[in-house]
Amino acid sequence: MAARSPLWPWLLAAAAVAAGTWWLSRRKPAAPAEEAPAARDDRPAELRAEQELADLEASGLWAQGRHKEHSLRLTDILRRYLESRFPFPATRLTTAELHRALRALELDRAVVALFKSLFDRADLVKFAKVQAEPQWGARDFEEARRFIKETSPAAVKAESLP
Repeated sequence: MAARSPLWPWLLAAAAVAAGTWWLSRRKPAAPAEEAPAARDDRPAELRAEQELADLEASGLWAQGRHKEHSLRLTDILRRYLESRFPFPATRLTTAELHRALRALELDRAVVALFKSLFDRADLVKFAKVQAEPQWGARDFEEARRFIKETSPAAVKAESLP
């Protein structure tokens, strides 16, 4: 008859693992390096976006030929503006989803078309690796500013008045 191996070593090992797990879960994580809390920017969304566009323009990315990075930053600025201005997660939506969301808001067709052309051109540079034309940079800034101006609360209110 074969002898059964004793059960107590297995029980002891399981108890040790449970105790170690409990001890690790009770430990406080090490404090991260001290970071200054991000200052909250209470300016209206359109003013923040205008400032970010001015900073991007001053960075000279377009003039340096860094068109993909320029387009990424430009569309990120507009996405953050849209997210703070309208009730949808613009930073997590594709261009097509954003276009549908803007159409659903029943904004002026010209404004939605402006958005679509700007983002389609940027997507070509970012993802399709299309060689950007020299005049696109200045036109992008002009169209981005016009889009912000025409979707700002004052412009939308004036449009909806009889």
